[in-house]
Amino acid sequence: MKIIGKVCSSIVYRNISVVIAAGILSILFGKSGWWPHKEFNQFLDALYYYVIPLLLAFTGGRIYGGQRGGIISSVALLGLILSSDVPMIIGAIIFSPLIGWAFHKLEKTVKVYFPIGTELLLNNVIDAVLSLSLMFSMYFIVGPIFNKTIAYFSEGMLLFINSNWLPILAFIIEPAKILFLNNIINHGIVGPLGIQQSKELGKSIFFLLESNPGPGFGMLLACYFKVREEEKRNLKATLGIQLIGGIHEVYFPYVLRRPILLLPVIAGGFIGIFIFQFLNAGLVSTASPASILFILFLAPKSDILSILLAISCSTFVSWFLSSLLLKKEITFYDKTENAEMLTEIRHIQALPNKEEKMKEREEKKKIEKVIVVCDGGMASSAMGSAILKKKLRSSPLKIDVDYMAVEEIPSDADIIISHQRLNFTIKAQHPEVLYFGLYSLSNAQEYDKIVKYIEEVSAR
Repeated sequence: MKIIGKVCSSIVYRNISVVIAAGILSILFGKSGWWPHKEFNQFLDALYYYVIPLLLAFTGGRIYGGQRGGIISSVALLGLILSSDVPMIIGAIIFSPLIGWAFHKLEKTVKVYFPIGTELLLNNVIDAVLSLSLMFSMYFIVGPIFNKTIAYFSEGMLLFINSNWLPILAFIIEPAKILFLNNIINHGIVGPLGIQQSKELGKSIFFLLESNPGPGFGMLLACYFKVREEEKRNLKATLGIQLIGGIHEVYFPYVLRRPILLLPVIAGGFIGIFIFQFLNAGLVSTASPASILFILFLAPKSDILSILLAISCSTFVSWFLSSLLLKKEITFYDKTENAEMLTEIRHIQALPNKEEKMKEREEKKKIEKVIVVCDGGMASSAMGSAILKKKLRSSPLKIDVDYMAVEEIPSDADIIISHQRLNFTIKAQHPEVLYFGLYSLSNAQEYDKIVKYIEEVSAR
């Protein structure tokens, strides 16, 4: 299930800028926008009915089938689009990875039979015939069945949204976020549902279920008044990053260090969803990153006060309960523990076929590429990359610092940095690369040891 969610999340977040563009157009000129304009609806319709589904289809097909798989998926989805009177957002996410995977298997099976010199010709013919076959199949066979399924599913979602069960989702969403499944939930589950619903209703509550910054901000605020004085500076920056920057991953390590704090976070999420539902609030698009400013910008003007009230109540409930559960003078950042962790460069015993590469890396005197990694390759890794770049500005060294998802780490990386929970994954995949596992990617102090190490290696 996690793999499916990750694939769906990957498809959506790689095209998130287009989804946000549609949201901005809707909030400015749509029916619920600030300046409603009928002429602009033609652009909005084109984005939802054609551009977004086809981009999602290409991305999904490309994940498993490469460039050719992406093209075949896009052509195939055109049949599904033309057979339907609703946007095929969910259809693109479901069918495109399957088409890409099937094409990859077919290509591996048949290419061994190609006569030498005919590869290009046969590849093009197969791609064209397969694309048309799938397009007509989608139009005449899959489309009618899938349309009825989507209609029943939409009715079920509306019933669920209007039921008393919706706030219960906080008991699933908040713990899953703490386990760093936030991107899967946001972009892989509630995001596609929200995109589909926002085109039909003009807004969707699904966009608010995971993105509410109130629970995390309230918990961090309680921690700020309870931690030792030396930790307040970092926590103050974390508060700003979480609320204004919209990077919620920064509060996850605090809950992991004090699991009892999960209770106030869940309570805050529950209250937030309850008020969103009671006041019929929603957003027109995914708020990514989930900054309070971006959330309010993507809210219909009639929903702004409702959303502010819900987020404020979430913050208060989370802060109040966290304050009751926390003792005075607590600490989250153990200097001794982290100093030992950072000064140790974690080499893993190389496999026999890795020994030569390992030796080359150990002999290498210059560090040229540093990669900051997280699950989705988006928020927390981008923030960590920015922190490290800022710390390296005063250094004469020319270091290429980049960020990406864990499965996209290049083979020429000299140092990999991630949150500690990805230790085993990265060590297993890249045992020959120097690796730092940090307690928090938002804690600027933890990067000082890395900068010091890079300078020492370069000075040898």
